[in-house]
Amino acid sequence: MNIRMPALGLHILFLATLALVLLMYSAGIEFLMLKWLNFDHGTYNHGFLLLAVAIYFFYKRFPAQKFSDERFKVVGAVCSVLLALIGFALGAINIVAGQVLVLYLLLFFMLLATYGWGGAKASIFPLAILSFAIPVWDVIDGVLQQTTALMSYYLVQLSGIHILKQGIDLVVPAGRFEVAPSCSGISYFLAAAPLAIIYAARNFGSKKHQTIVVASIVLAAIVSNWIRVAIIVVVGETTNMQHSLVEDHFNLGWVIFGVFFIGAILIFNRVFPGPGDEAQINTETPISSKVAASHATLLSAGILIIFLANLTITQKLNNVSSASALEGISVPREFTLTQPISLARKIDVPGDVNVDYLAVSMDSPVYLRISGFERQTQGWEIVSSLTKPENYFETPGGWVEYAGKRNLSSLVVNKYFLHINGMKRYVVWQWYFVNGHHTGVSVEAKLAEFAGYVRGNNAGAVIFLMVETGMEDSLIQFAQELTANER
Repeated sequence: MNIRMPALGLHILFLATLALVLLMYSAGIEFLMLKWLNFDHGTYNHGFLLLAVAIYFFYKRFPAQKFSDERFKVVGAVCSVLLALIGFALGAINIVAGQVLVLYLLLFFMLLATYGWGGAKASIFPLAILSFAIPVWDVIDGVLQQTTALMSYYLVQLSGIHILKQGIDLVVPAGRFEVAPSCSGISYFLAAAPLAIIYAARNFGSKKHQTIVVASIVLAAIVSNWIRVAIIVVVGETTNMQHSLVEDHFNLGWVIFGVFFIGAILIFNRVFPGPGDEAQINTETPISSKVAASHATLLSAGILIIFLANLTITQKLNNVSSASALEGISVPREFTLTQPISLARKIDVPGDVNVDYLAVSMDSPVYLRISGFERQTQGWEIVSSLTKPENYFETPGGWVEYAGKRNLSSLVVNKYFLHINGMKRYVVWQWYFVNGHHTGVSVEAKLAEFAGYVRGNNAGAVIFLMVETGMEDSLIQFAQELTANER
């Protein structure tokens, strides 16, 4: 098949295909927008700015490429369809952060399939900048948090102030300072990295010099956060926690980083040579000329099929019966319907069907709770922070402790201890029921959820069994009867 069309038609085809992808990944787009619109010290609230910068650099580079280049177009088309299917699956099981990452990768391969290596190459630098607005960097947040606490501790020691480090807390005679996740320095890192990449690429031709510049500026951003935390602790100690800087200290780090950044620019501009003469750019392909569009057409057809399949399944899910979430669960006869005991509280979730039972045949009652979700959607799903025991059970003066997994023949349950007032303890077993399958493994629950989604019914339930410590063995018979009818 050899399809050719005017360059303008190829642009329109690409934009139409991209629009279908954005519609299909609406949950991921909504998740990304919430991240970018969080202006209350949000980690990714520079997302719209980086998007605009990335589009600008792509526009400046794209006309310099001859997108009639046929190399790797087959690879681009195949990878695009595979990624679109992966994104479809991630959306079905409500892993929207993964869907955003797939969309980011999909942009590159769609450009490769449509315009060849020339068009894809033009996107590498803009996508590198945009990567710092994609919410995948939280994985380094904990490392930065621990490092900031440690280095700030050493910096405060240099001032002569007596300080004690307890985990991520810095304790001085005047009070305690917690190095919270928002104080880890990740915001400074995500702002400094794209600035450094743009500055280095625009001002230095040597890859070695560019690497040194980027690494130095990123390190300066991280160090500026260490200094910020140390200054806050010192000021808090010397003013007995009365200085306004103790409460409103976020902008201090930007001032320190600004000083470092300007200083770095002045130094690097003197030390390293510039990029030299700009290379001559190629002539832009006229929009009236005919270009190859076979792979782009096949890509659009594949995306359209996936989009229609997603639309069909979504419509089918809207007609699911609310009772289907609990269908197949056999409740033991020993249980009688009663009011929730004092340790239980109702989670107010739209579409959530709550059924509470209390065992009366035991000396120490066994509490059963089944929360069924007639349709799992983003934020209201069985595998989430919403379904952790601390959200279902009151723990006045206490806490929840995860105690690992326990195997009950074919069933794996999650085991927790509820500590009440630091004295009384309860054992809680928790697992999931979805698509007729019981499991305590979140990955298995997600796979069962996807299988149910494809069949047009992704209803599910979270099951809790609770008893006082010392009575754990009595839970086995109840768990066995609850799972007796598993298909």
